[in-house]
Amino acid sequence: MKFSKCVSLACLAASAVATPILKRAINSTALEEEVPDTTNNNIHTAYGKPFAVYQPKAFIISMFELERDPWLKAMDFVHNITIPGLSPSYPTVHCTTNYSICQFTTGEGEINAASSVTALTLNPLFDLTKTYFLIAGIAGGEPDYTTLGGVTFAKYAVQVGLEYQLAYEDYHQTNSNWTSGYVPYGADSPLEYPGNVYGTEVFEVNENLRNRAVALASNATLNNGNELNKKFRKLYNQTAARGDAKVVKCDVLTSDNYFTGNVLNDYFGNLTKLLTNGTATYCSTAQEDNASLEVMTRLDKYGLVDFERVMVMRTISDFSRPPPSMTTYEYFFNRTDGGIQASLDNLVIAGTPILKDILNNWDTVYEKGHKYAAKNYQGDIYGTLGGTPDFGKSSFEVARESIAYDAAGKGSLYIPSDFFGAPSRQHDNDNTEVNENSPLLGTPETQSTIDYPRYLKPRRKSSSAARELLEQERELLQDNNISVDDWNSDDEIRDQFESALQKHQIEVSSAAIELKTIIRTSAPSVITFLLECSLSTVSVFTVGHIGATELAAVSMGAMLANITGYATIQGISTALDTLCPQAFGAKKYTMVGEYFQKGTALIAVVMFPIVIIWLFFGYDLICLLVPDKETAKLAAQYLQYVSVGIPAYILFECGKRFLQAQGIYNVGAYVLLIAAPSNLIMNWYLVKHIGYIGAPISVAINYWFMTIGLFLLTVLFVVRKFQWGGLITLAIPGLIMLEAEFLAFEVMTLLASYLGTKALAAQSIGVTMASLTYQVPFAIGIASSSRIANFLGAGLAESAKVTTKVSIAFGMVISMLNCLALYCFRRPIANLFTDDQEVIDIVLGVMWLIAAMQVSDAMNANSAGCLRGQGQTKIGGIVNLVSYYVVGLPLSIYLSFYSPWKGSLHGLWWGTTVALTIIGVVQSYYALAADFNHLCEEARKRTSSEEV
Repeated sequence: MKFSKCVSLACLAASAVATPILKRAINSTALEEEVPDTTNNNIHTAYGKPFAVYQPKAFIISMFELERDPWLKAMDFVHNITIPGLSPSYPTVHCTTNYSICQFTTGEGEINAASSVTALTLNPLFDLTKTYFLIAGIAGGEPDYTTLGGVTFAKYAVQVGLEYQLAYEDYHQTNSNWTSGYVPYGADSPLEYPGNVYGTEVFEVNENLRNRAVALASNATLNNGNELNKKFRKLYNQTAARGDAKVVKCDVLTSDNYFTGNVLNDYFGNLTKLLTNGTATYCSTAQEDNASLEVMTRLDKYGLVDFERVMVMRTISDFSRPPPSMTTYEYFFNRTDGGIQASLDNLVIAGTPILKDILNNWDTVYEKGHKYAAKNYQGDIYGTLGGTPDFGKSSFEVARESIAYDAAGKGSLYIPSDFFGAPSRQHDNDNTEVNENSPLLGTPETQSTIDYPRYLKPRRKSSSAARELLEQERELLQDNNISVDDWNSDDEIRDQFESALQKHQIEVSSAAIELKTIIRTSAPSVITFLLECSLSTVSVFTVGHIGATELAAVSMGAMLANITGYATIQGISTALDTLCPQAFGAKKYTMVGEYFQKGTALIAVVMFPIVIIWLFFGYDLICLLVPDKETAKLAAQYLQYVSVGIPAYILFECGKRFLQAQGIYNVGAYVLLIAAPSNLIMNWYLVKHIGYIGAPISVAINYWFMTIGLFLLTVLFVVRKFQWGGLITLAIPGLIMLEAEFLAFEVMTLLASYLGTKALAAQSIGVTMASLTYQVPFAIGIASSSRIANFLGAGLAESAKVTTKVSIAFGMVISMLNCLALYCFRRPIANLFTDDQEVIDIVLGVMWLIAAMQVSDAMNANSAGCLRGQGQTKIGGIVNLVSYYVVGLPLSIYLSFYSPWKGSLHGLWWGTTVALTIIGVVQSYYALAADFNHLCEEARKRTSSEEV
């Protein structure tokens, strides 16, 4: 035993007592293994023994003494263990000699059950990680499915005690159509689905294990009851009620309220159907089961118990409703069925076989639990009940996951830094600024940009972002009939706008005005993003006509270049986003050049070994990832040739930020206006004349052209000395952030490589088109983000709300156009990229799904922009963590490699589409339902504490 366990156990020595009880005779149902009896009956000696962690293979849970006593008589329990926190009426756990099987009693009712199960499972004396639990109690039974003495093993446990209760005289006159005075919580009538759920209403235990227990118990000879039982059964018309006691599969209903009669049973039976989407079959009643299962569900999250190892067995002591010859009142107060004894006996008779099976086959079957592992919903702790049976992945399973994942990796939303809090930046980047490189998927700079309200940003006269803000303020003044002269200075416009705000002269902006503004401000971004995206699209387009292998290779080569090269450069260079603007704002102009030079040198040092790997070890690296050797060879060649452009790309990224610090933001767009056409011409010419390698050569040459154009604007600066600390401190988080972004979506390309060369080639076409169409709603989101942030900073809550609605609605319109364009022109698109008919067929087969995904992708992009403008970035971060990493990626892997869609790209795109749909819907809800007055107040607080 580990020392830490010894210490923790010793601390509980005063409250945990291990003592033997009188040894009972072993009867035919005893399960004890042949273990020597080493029990010491001296309690003082027992206190002196070293404490150990008991690891039962099975635990029997009873609820009160009548259910407990049959087990105490049948089993060879020789240990009593007093556990703090158990019911004062039942404070002890009973165990066999070697602790392989134990039993304890919770006490009646939900509160007792939850308290006792919690105390047991958290007690350090017991290691219950592999223990099987048998909840075994008596219950009322529905005559349609069972009879007195019958045995039921449940798949579902359904809590029905959460409802409104009205007396008959209070509802029958106004609601005569009601079947009862019980109304589901949050509903308006008895037959409606609950309006509110607690997350404790439904638990689905391991069906495979349940079926095994039923199969074993069915071979046992049950106590069929006495003559009185048999006589009472004949009063019912149902076949099951009139027959002998049997083992059946049906479900348990739990409530702390005792009830009987046709009205209430019909109501609760209907509620059970509602809560399980028509799946569960109510046949037995209980009090405690959901409370016990809730505890186990929560502790399963922390690995303290295994919820897959829980069984629920109830034996029938009485019927839940009277026979036709009796009234409900007569039946409830003058019951003469006599079924209690048979039900108690059958607890042991039906429960023993599965316990024996666990002991006898522990090493081969039950210890690992694989054979009877659950494949179903299993419980819910966060109130997210819903969906179609089997309800999908439960929220407690989702809660186990803790990996962050970006939404589709295409500049979409949030990354881990958004979730945990991004460092503040003292610069006001133009929101239309992009990453001039366009590796297949992304604009990392804009991904991580957070658009703060206006007053959080430093005023810089030459900033294009500040200029755009002034134009918007001028328009708002004019829209509200406030005269603004064209010759007014920037400061005069600001002062006039702030004065109008203070006098409440600025009214709510209209939807028409906001639509016009969003279109105007997003148009430059759309053009810039499309130009940027074209840099990578051209390579895929030109190479695709050579062959499917070449198309797959250029996709794989670009992916590795993105992850290991471009993301590294961009990540480190983000440090300059903070250092250069700070230096320029402090009027230390030569320091700006110093940062540029040192940043360039740092990236060059980091990239040197990476480029060496590209040049000499690229093939070996790719062979570890890609099964096709020819694809790996060509992808390695891509890395070798594109490495020539890496020095230029380093200079371009650092130089771009060098100019941005001085308010020169449009230079990237100007360079792209020249670079995009030249890249197209070079790609076409070189690929046509020298083949596949023409594509990476063209990329490398184009980087040098872009750098030369950019560098002409930097040669006038003088350098001075500075230290490295700040640069490195800011570079490392940026590097991690960008690598996470690039890796998030590129993994889909990697997965496609395992579906074959043709599939990888088709995937590259699909990804390229999805990335291309995404740029439009993404630009709208960027423009909306800035607009909303400006309104909130100005205290215009209603205008911010209008912009949010317009942005999401306009984005949906654009998504429909994108969807129609991709679907209607799917064949021409495929033909543009490749001549390989098999690749074309794959693209045609999956393009409808990519087209449909546009709606989710646009909703995702626009709602993300709105949330960023509102300052609610953590919402998107959480949604992305769960939706993409926990839902989308596993779903893609399952559908592509293990489902009937095995070997198809459909699985990859379905997983992505589902994740994006969840993200878009949830984010849109939070963006539209936000308290904008509260957001304005938050913006003011940030302004007062962070104004530069």
